[in-house]
Amino acid sequence: MIPDRILGAYEQLSAAPLPSLPDSIELSIVVCDENGFRLILTRVERGVQLDAEICMPGLEITAKDDSVVMTEKYQMAAVRSIRLLEFVVSLVEHGFSLSMEESEFLWIASIVLSELPSDSVLELFKDMC
Repeated sequence: MIPDRILGAYEQLSAAPLPSLPDSIELSIVVCDENGFRLILTRVERGVQLDAEICMPGLEITAKDDSVVMTEKYQMAAVRSIRLLEFVVSLVEHGFSLSMEESEFLWIASIVLSELPSDSVLELFKDMC
């Protein structure tokens, strides 16, 4: 269950010391990485950052796929992407900030947590992966 995985990752990261060097590797835990949606927690100076990322979904395309099958696959991927983008936009109402990595067309909703995420925040992610 995603809320339990978020809590476990938060507890693990919040107990970890901050890296002493500015260029050292960040401490991160990927809670979910599924078909265009990633949920990542990262240890930052002020606590633990929770990022919900929307990227291009994976498409299973075979040499046997004709244009009708390809169109159906692209249509399903587009609909999923729209739903995920709507979800990420809705996170702003819960205190998340929204950004985009233009080079990768990656949408990111972020929040820095200084304490365990509330039940209402955890509930948002219960059906995501």
